[in-house]
Amino acid sequence: MKNIVLIGFMGSGKTAMGRFLSQELDYDFYDTDRELEAATGIKVNLIVKKYGKIRYDSEEQLVVKRLSQKERAVIATGGNFIEKNENVAVLKQNSVFVYLQVDDNVIVERLARRNVKPFREKGSLKELVPRIYDQCRPLYEKYADIIVNTTHLSMEETAEVILKELKNNYGFASEA
Repeated sequence: MKNIVLIGFMGSGKTAMGRFLSQELDYDFYDTDRELEAATGIKVNLIVKKYGKIRYDSEEQLVVKRLSQKERAVIATGGNFIEKNENVAVLKQNSVFVYLQVDDNVIVERLARRNVKPFREKGSLKELVPRIYDQCRPLYEKYADIIVNTTHLSMEETAEVILKELKNNYGFASEA
């Protein structure tokens, strides 16, 4: 059975939805950022700051290769995942990619609530999110097997849409 890989911009709900879907399907759940932190012993945001982007990319690639060997898994990806063709290719072999699409203003609200400084660039979230998200959006759309706009959907409604698509088009069956 194929894995489910959740893609989308930071703050789109990949981790929360991943946990929810994994329970619904009785699959294991993995978050590439948490797996990377467990492997290195360093928080994701500090890896780039302390060791540079090349080290981060290398560590992420190792995590993705390991996760690609899993079966019956829901995998929430990190924000930069989609930019690395080799990572996408490795997971595409045995996975259905679900793009959690969210309006920019919702992302801004979520990131502001978290009180995180997610971008190295200076500026307000209101100006940075649309600009950076617009750069990634074509890649999310290109690699997505399923696209769900979650802007006005609850967690349960989003899961219902995803599970219906998985069942109708990819042969998945919910355990719940």
